[in-house]
Amino acid sequence: MESIILRFDGEALNEHSMDLKLLADCLAGLESLITEVHEQLNGSNDDLQVQVQGGFEEGSFEFILNVIENAEVSTLAAIGLNGVFASGGLIGVLKWLAGEPIEKIANKIGGGCILKKKDGETKVVDSYLKEIVASPSIRRSFKKLVQQPLNKAGIDVFEVLKPDDKDKESREVLVEVEKKEASSFRALTAPVKEKVMEDEIHDNVRITFLTAHKDKPSQWRINYDDQVLFVKILDERFIKHVQSGAGEAIFDDAYRVKLVAKYKSNSLTEKNWFIEKVYL
Repeated sequence: MESIILRFDGEALNEHSMDLKLLADCLAGLESLITEVHEQLNGSNDDLQVQVQGGFEEGSFEFILNVIENAEVSTLAAIGLNGVFASGGLIGVLKWLAGEPIEKIANKIGGGCILKKKDGETKVVDSYLKEIVASPSIRRSFKKLVQQPLNKAGIDVFEVLKPDDKDKESREVLVEVEKKEASSFRALTAPVKEKVMEDEIHDNVRITFLTAHKDKPSQWRINYDDQVLFVKILDERFIKHVQSGAGEAIFDDAYRVKLVAKYKSNSLTEKNWFIEKVYL
């Protein structure tokens, strides 16, 4: 279980009270943010539990968040709420964007992806943030959690603290967002202007065929780097080679090929695979 303290501070909170609708929206944004990010990272929310406990410090409004999950990448870390990643996770990205939409997203050779702003400045982030950073619903969740409270008079800062029951005065601040940064967390209908994912080209790589079709070039199955992929064969010479019967040993041999992955429309992660060339 991971636990953090979410805290709002300012004169409007001196009596430890917060507008009910504002609080309800804030909690709704937090819940939808955590569940969507967890599902993007892990494929489902079956193992996710989110709990909230009350807890107050003078001159503030705060609550304890407990997240129970079974995941390779911590949901709180991916969001940037637990201070684990030096890059700041998703919160770090939104602060860097300062409310602007992403101009372009592109793959980075060797892993990860590159985000580009309108002024040409770029930032490299982990590949698992591709879909998350481009999601309009994620931005709406952040608006409820961060921007709306900070836009209220008398609420000046949003903080995430590390729990410390022994010494509340020295609790470590993991994340801090000031009122002037509120617009960084505004909702955007189109967070990315141009979703450009360059083709992945794997030239002269070794594959084995698992299934082949003499009557069609698509839906052939191959093993590449211990992955089973469905591919379309674009090398007409190789198709004729198989159709002629010369490729009877196709399943016994390994082949060197030019393998290309093209991203599907409106997706930053799903790909269609093609074999452009088989080196016979």
